[in-house]
Amino acid sequence: MINKKIALACVLLGTSFNSFADDDWSGFYAGGSLGVASYSATFNDLDDDWDNQGLNGDNNIDGNIGVHAGVNFQEDSFVYGIEIGYTYFDNTSTGLPNYDDTPDDRLSSRLKGAVSLRARAGLAAGKTLFYLAAGPQWAETKYDSFYDGAPYGYTTDTTIGLSGAVGLERQITPNLSARLQAEITSFETTEQAETQNGNRMSHDDDLSNLSLGISYLF
Repeated sequence: MINKKIALACVLLGTSFNSFADDDWSGFYAGGSLGVASYSATFNDLDDDWDNQGLNGDNNIDGNIGVHAGVNFQEDSFVYGIEIGYTYFDNTSTGLPNYDDTPDDRLSSRLKGAVSLRARAGLAAGKTLFYLAAGPQWAETKYDSFYDGAPYGYTTDTTIGLSGAVGLERQITPNLSARLQAEITSFETTEQAETQNGNRMSHDDDLSNLSLGISYLF
């Protein structure tokens, strides 16, 4: 009786393993996502024109929408590939640098959209994929400042950052998957000298994004 139970367990285990092994993540995919991002900027007055250093902007949290496309390759349970994406953020981080906190005085950095290129690698267990991703991200930022209620400086830059992500993806149907992804990006220092008196300012931007996406598997 015990031998029959062991044999039956082995058959069920083998059947389960084979059902996992039959799931294939390889091929092209494309989809979209909705997310919530936290964006912050640290402003630096390089000429002490604001009589301050290390001006920290607020931590702005806002929603975003994105699209992505990529390709996966699979060897046994190991899945790897590359993905390109675009996300529209429109987050703004604002600081009040003056010692008297005059409301009309401010520095702000606005993150518009970002293009990402990431390598992905992970482990598949049937219809579930756990993955890590990393790569560069290019973002459009707009800097402006106001002093005594008047425009003091303005510029638009494209900055590059390094992005890392961790995600969990699940096949819903043979051609449809859903995923939850968390990513962080640290951008290079952006410097500009666009103020009225040539004052040099720089800002360091950081981004954290949690998104829920869906992909069509070709």
